[in-house]
Amino acid sequence: MEKKLEKNHAQVGEMARHYSNLRFAMFTIYVTILGVMIKFALDSKEVTGSRFLSFLVAVAGIFLAGYFLQAERRVSTLVTFYQNKSEELGFFPLLKDHSAWVGKARKIQSLPFYLTILFWIVFIWKYVVL
Repeated sequence: MEKKLEKNHAQVGEMARHYSNLRFAMFTIYVTILGVMIKFALDSKEVTGSRFLSFLVAVAGIFLAGYFLQAERRVSTLVTFYQNKSEELGFFPLLKDHSAWVGKARKIQSLPFYLTILFWIVFIWKYVVL
């Protein structure tokens, strides 16, 4: 029984670390793609004068932000699951207000994606429509 408990402890810890690391790797990739898209959208309007190309990049940016937002929420759910599983198995006690902080953390981690969507909407309005 003790060996099985140790194995479960190791697996729960590995999964929690994996998804936590995955979150940062995904965000790094997202920021890199976002930077390229913003540069391309601004350059395409300046160099070619093509508003349509800028519009397409902005729409793609909105979809990209939505996709990464969904992925972030999924990873956040998995991290929370493994934190709760760790407590359930008796490995690590959670803080008393853990669930309140989970909600706050999810909002903070989602904020960059919502701000990016807002950015692309303003970009379309200012640079494409007007």
